[in-house]
Amino acid sequence: MNKPNILLIADKPNWAYDHMANYIIEELGHKYNFYKIYAHYHKKKELQNFDYKIKQPLRKIKAKIYENYNKNLHYDIVVYLWWFIPEILDMKISFDYQVKGIFTESFPPGKTVDFNGNEKEFIERYIEPTNGIIAGNKNIFNYYSKFYKSVYYATGATDTKLFKPLSNKKESLDFNVCWTGNPNRNFKGFFDFVEPAVKLAQSKRPNIKLITRQSGSMKTLPLFYSNVDLMVNASIGDAGPGFIIDAGACGIPTISTDTGFASEIIKDYQNGLFVDRNIEAISEKIIELYDNKELLNKLSNNIRIDIHRDWGHNTRANDWDNVFKDLLS
Repeated sequence: MNKPNILLIADKPNWAYDHMANYIIEELGHKYNFYKIYAHYHKKKELQNFDYKIKQPLRKIKAKIYENYNKNLHYDIVVYLWWFIPEILDMKISFDYQVKGIFTESFPPGKTVDFNGNEKEFIERYIEPTNGIIAGNKNIFNYYSKFYKSVYYATGATDTKLFKPLSNKKESLDFNVCWTGNPNRNFKGFFDFVEPAVKLAQSKRPNIKLITRQSGSMKTLPLFYSNVDLMVNASIGDAGPGFIIDAGACGIPTISTDTGFASEIIKDYQNGLFVDRNIEAISEKIIELYDNKELLNKLSNNIRIDIHRDWGHNTRANDWDNVFKDLLS
């Protein structure tokens, strides 16, 4: 029996959607023939500015290296990992079924478009035609299930072979609070909440430090996490963020707003702490864990166990497999 052909479409190489596509391919490649392209390499002409056109010859070379695509193939399923990709992609693709991913909790998702309509109007304009919505966490699943008949739950995951505690943690008197990601995305709350909260905590406990990682190779993140004590998340829009599970797999607990992965993973005072989205509350939680190393160690041990059990590639791939099987049934 021939394996079904599935085309995964991400936005850019080495970004979150690409990492998601890679683990799906790695775990389910024995069941499906996977192909992958990047929307950034194939923008519609009306969206190409001068800088994009100048660099496009290089992108064509990169596409030949990094993409796996057969333009003559009829695909059983096309997965737009980001719902907005059809708005920018300039390619004709033959397929039977298509699904579109929503991986941010805010509406409209990620504030990508200036849209003033309601949810049903958004679905009619940007999601349809489709055979289903991929919801990147349970909050998103529950939200869109009220407005659309076919919503699937399938998420990102962490590489538990890569993300694990390292034995070479440096001895330090500093208490390192960390944050990773793009700080310029306002819904993440870095400048408005995380940074000032750590500064407030530092004014009361001088050994508290903030260290950040805003770019770089995924492979070097475990070393980064090996020298931190705590993660802080003040997002109100992520499906994840992914650092909750990556850091958690390394034994780094998170103080987090009740959003995204945190809503599904954190058991308050068991493997992490929930916090209101205000500077004083976040600061108080940081100080609480600084002062209570026994609690910090308990959270660290429990979050590592929970993430390695429930959020590794192998476990999370089952949800994607269920999506594909349902579409093809």
